[in-house]
Amino acid sequence: MPVSIMIKLIHINKQAINTMSTDIYEKIMSDLEFDRDNLEEVWRQQPRLLMEYGSKLARAEREVADAKLSLDAIEAKIYDNERKNLSMNGIKFNESVLEAKVRTNPQYLAKRQKLDDARHIADLYKHAVAAFSHRRDMIVQASKMAIVEIERLGAERFHSSR
Repeated sequence: MPVSIMIKLIHINKQAINTMSTDIYEKIMSDLEFDRDNLEEVWRQQPRLLMEYGSKLARAEREVADAKLSLDAIEAKIYDNERKNLSMNGIKFNESVLEAKVRTNPQYLAKRQKLDDARHIADLYKHAVAAFSHRRDMIVQASKMAIVEIERLGAERFHSSR
């Protein structure tokens, strides 16, 4: 595949990843919101949401590991092929020349982009899991405030009836 076509495909893939990460971000932000007037339902949702995003993080980390293995495999294959090609053509080369050929190979670039994209998605989910832990803390505080408010209103009822 010509390099120009490969670069266009990588650019298109980046646009798709940007759109996907925006969608993921918006979903996370929506799920992080909670209704202070319905804390019982919020408490029911919290563990499910934390588990959902923890599971997505685990899958995303698996994608990173798979992409890394794929990149390592193609890198080894390209190194081997380039080393053979340079040797058969009688070209003297050093490791930096060989590395430059590998790092600019379209197959390598495509696999590298896939790894970078997988890491980006995993990072989004890692931050989401942390945000849901913070959300839990906020729910605890909102619940405490609700209890104080209920106690205050209850005390006012007893005092105002006298």
